[in-house]
Amino acid sequence: MIAEAVKILPHWDEAIQIWKESTNEKKDKPSFRASAYRTGKHAYNSEDVEGSVGWGVIERCGWPVKLKGHDTEVCCYIHENTATLGLSIGARALYWRNRHRLGHTTLKTSVAYAMCVLARLSPYDVVVDLCAGVGTIPIEAKRAWPDIHCIAGDITKENVEATRENAAHTNSSIDVVLWSALTFPLLRRDSVDKVISDLPFGVRHGSFQKNQTLYHHIFKNMTYWMRDGGLAVLLTIERGLIARLVQAHKCWKIVALHNIKMGGLAVAV
Repeated sequence: MIAEAVKILPHWDEAIQIWKESTNEKKDKPSFRASAYRTGKHAYNSEDVEGSVGWGVIERCGWPVKLKGHDTEVCCYIHENTATLGLSIGARALYWRNRHRLGHTTLKTSVAYAMCVLARLSPYDVVVDLCAGVGTIPIEAKRAWPDIHCIAGDITKENVEATRENAAHTNSSIDVVLWSALTFPLLRRDSVDKVISDLPFGVRHGSFQKNQTLYHHIFKNMTYWMRDGGLAVLLTIERGLIARLVQAHKCWKIVALHNIKMGGLAVAV
């Protein structure tokens, strides 16, 4: 079915033209490989999708397949029952941008940027990342919305130093603080507009038991220093724990839930 869809995609020729202009590709029949990324349960696997996409491209364009050293990559992203196809226009994935120092569980910059979009950032917003790691989220926020004020905090000196280095590497003006989310209060009352954080999963670091205490203090802090109408965008594996904390703190409500796959884990924003 996907092969047939590839053969009749209405904007395929436009996509090829954009790709050629972006990469200065001159070949009439460039080599390619097909890659598939799936979220959800399906009656087929990723190799089936890649084979179907590849066959569709061959039928439509006559391009030769080359698994290594190819000129472009045709990517198919399947989320539940929706498929999106596109052509890679860069030698490296966007989630490698703005990298200088990495952490043990560094968030992809593309995911960080998407979280910033969900936060509906506005000029002069005060934006806080409680568990900043190496600063991926605040750096993405500051580079895309330069008029906001970002505060990045983390519990380890190593991550704080890495955040400062990454911010300097990208010329991003960010306040970086060494703190523990267990401390209360971290900031002044009614001083923050948005919180955007990748919260600990309790898998590689910490534990699910420790998250019970940590998340409680995070909500206690956010409730204290968030302004009326403020918004928190949280990446977590702890859906049930977040739901219970929202119910316990009546001033909060869940306005949207986005389920994604990350590193083989089913997480949510």
